[in-house]
Amino acid sequence: MIEKYGAILHKSWIAKGESYPGIIIGYWIEDNLQYEINVPEQLKDILIDIQNKLSRWWLTIEEQENRIKRMTKAFSEIFKDK
Repeated sequence: MIEKYGAILHKSWIAKGESYPGIIIGYWIEDNLQYEINVPEQLKDILIDIQNKLSRWWLTIEEQENRIKRMTKAFSEIFKDK
């Protein structure tokens, strides 16, 4: 289920800079190229904060899923016929 959100959660967003009010920079999951999102300036910081918190959780879940896969593989090797 969470895979569908990977496109926006795989990496934190940043503000483009003070010269660009309301511009958020994100990164495409496929090639890590930048994209820009134009939002009302008043919402920029809170949207970045929310996305970055969700991103940290998503990355933690991804790490745990990978850890479980490695552990399952190692456990399976114990009972593998030699």
